[in-house]
Amino acid sequence: MNSILKDMYYGNILSFMELNPRSEEYDEKLEEILKLQVEMFKKYPEAKEFLDKYFVTYHAAANHYEFLQFQMGVRVGAQLMLEMMKEIDE
Repeated sequence: MNSILKDMYYGNILSFMELNPRSEEYDEKLEEILKLQVEMFKKYPEAKEFLDKYFVTYHAAANHYEFLQFQMGVRVGAQLMLEMMKEIDE
């Protein structure tokens, strides 16, 4: 099950990136983060290499966590579908 979920998540089966679930609030926060990052690099140029490594590692961890959330969501959805197939108790 893991490989089909990974294929779905990374767009090999269905491209979830095309769904673009972004919002105005998300775009504003992303812009704020990028401005802060530029400011941080200007303020601490000697730490740029360290900060670059930090951001790459942080984003890799966040991406993996997002996949785990996606995986759990698919499983909950599948369990919900199974529950819906049961006879209604009267």
